[in-house]
Amino acid sequence: MKLFDVLLRVAQNPNLYIGERDLLKLDGFLCGYAVCLSDHNCRDTDDSIMTGFQNFVAEKYQCESAPRWTNLILLNSKNKEEAFDHFVALLKEYKKRLSIR
Repeated sequence: MKLFDVLLRVAQNPNLYIGERDLLKLDGFLCGYAVCLSDHNCRDTDDSIMTGFQNFVAEKYQCESAPRWTNLILLNSKNKEEAFDHFVALLKEYKKRLSIR
C-alpha cells in the first residue's frame, strides 16, 4: 500500500487508526509505518512524499526556515482537531499538485 493511501485511510477514520484527530498521533503513526517498512525491507513508492510535503507546507505558510511540517500546521491552528483537518486539506492539495491518483 502506498503512503498516500495509508494517509487517506487515516484521514477518513482517524479514530480507528490513531484514536482521535490529532496531528502528533498521526506523526507517531507515520514513524511507526516507516519503521515497519524498514524492518521488513520494504520500500514505499511514495517514500519521498513527506520530504516534498514538508517543503509544500513551508511554502504554504510562507516560512523559509521551516520547522517540521507538524509543528508548522500546529502553529497555524487553534487546536489539535483543526490541525488534523488542515493536514488533510493540505495533503489533498499536495496530492492534486503532484497529480497522484
